[in-house]
Amino acid sequence: MAKIDDLINKIDNRELRLLIEQELSKIQRKRKFGLVFEEHMPECTLLFDIPVRRGCTVAPKANATRLGGGGGKLLITI
Repeated sequence: MAKIDDLINKIDNRELRLLIEQELSKIQRKRKFGLVFEEHMPECTLLFDIPVRRGCTVAPKANATRLGGGGGKLLITI
C-alpha cells in the first residue's frame, strides 16, 4: 500500500487528501491486502450446445477434457 500512500501524499488539496485517506483506511480495515503469487485462470464451463459466434472464446473439442482437470488450458477467441 506504500505506492498508494505516496500518490495520496502528492495531492495538494489538504481537504481532499484527508478525505481520501479516511476512505482508504475504511477499505484497509475491511480487506486484507498482500502479494498474490498465484496466476489466476478464470473458471471454464463446457457448453456444448451453444453456437460459436465471432468474439466467442472457445476451447477445441479435443482439449475439452483438459479444461475441467486443470491441465494445460488452451482457449481461442474466434
